[in-house]
Amino acid sequence: MSKKIKLGLRGLDINLKIETARKIVKSMENNSRFPEPDPGLFEIELAINMLENQYFDLLKERQVLQLKNLEVNKCECDLDRKITLLSAYVESKAKGDIDAIHSAGMEVRADSVPVGIPGRVIIKSVSETLNSGEIKLNWERVRGAKFYNIELKNSKDSNWKLYDSTTKTKMLITDLESGTKYWFRVQASGSAGKGEYSDPMFKYAP
Repeated sequence: MSKKIKLGLRGLDINLKIETARKIVKSMENNSRFPEPDPGLFEIELAINMLENQYFDLLKERQVLQLKNLEVNKCECDLDRKITLLSAYVESKAKGDIDAIHSAGMEVRADSVPVGIPGRVIIKSVSETLNSGEIKLNWERVRGAKFYNIELKNSKDSNWKLYDSTTKTKMLITDLESGTKYWFRVQASGSAGKGEYSDPMFKYAP
């Protein structure tokens, strides 16, 4: 059976690709087994040089762009700081006069609304990961929640157990027993108290 060539060009970064191409060209120069390369080695060398030059130019442009981004961020922070100082000046002079604040081209903050006990959490998904004994939970953010309590139990347990608490709206559950059915629920907790638990959701651990 005739053997096929393995190039693997798609998996190489540009530097390695150039190095590989140059190695091939060098190996084929004056190679009596391949007297008439098609395309010619000159064309290959030209393509290598073109890619190398363009890639070098791209790297220089990226460096310039990074410096530009740093300058833009610096200027943005400076503008934010100065506008914030100006707003403090306007606020001190206006003394709560809404018309005066509007006349300076600025808006007035809405009055804060008291936040009560957080509402019930809605679990969006309970899904397996590629790893054994892992399940991932995602839920919707609840107004007034400072953190969320994640509880679980399996088919052998009669009581819920606190797994962990988080300020995020997702949790990776690990170290579960593969093939076992687990139930999950999430509760939001805030300054005014704890909300109702979510509707329980179940999943078999992978």
